[in-house]
Amino acid sequence: MKYVSHISVVLILIITQNLIAQELVGFDDLYINENLIYKVSNDSLFTGICERRRKNGHLVLEETFYKGTILNANYYYNGKQKIMSDSIIYHPKKPYTYKELYRFNLKSQMTEKNSYDTNGKLILVENFENGKLTYSCQYNGKKKHGKEFCSSKEGEVLEFEYINGKKVKTKSN
Repeated sequence: MKYVSHISVVLILIITQNLIAQELVGFDDLYINENLIYKVSNDSLFTGICERRRKNGHLVLEETFYKGTILNANYYYNGKQKIMSDSIIYHPKKPYTYKELYRFNLKSQMTEKNSYDTNGKLILVENFENGKLTYSCQYNGKKKHGKEFCSSKEGEVLEFEYINGKKVKTKSN
């Protein structure tokens, strides 16, 4: 079920990008002022997609903006195909503050998801193998804080409880 919800998030990212992508520009066509992005040509708030490409034309980064506010950024592997390596969703009311970070392998499978609070502080890390959740840990910034879950390749499930980075409880199945 979690796998389906992650696919939904990626689809929403792609659809949102296509709906908002009224204009496609390069980084040289934009400038930043007080965390908002403006077009150089007319000093208006930018809505659309900004791309960064290498000299050989390879797409490295796409950032999506709406009325000057960054919504998301997609990074791509260096290769002949357009394969996403990372996708960042930003808090809409706090520009450049992470809300979620997704990492993908070369087969376009999500391998990691990190979630952040409204201040950009890490609150959850989840790892996946072949679409299956294999690790999950709650955080309070840089310290583990809450439940940690992991499963071994043999199917053993381990659960831990942390308070401010210190392990207080262990449970295994």
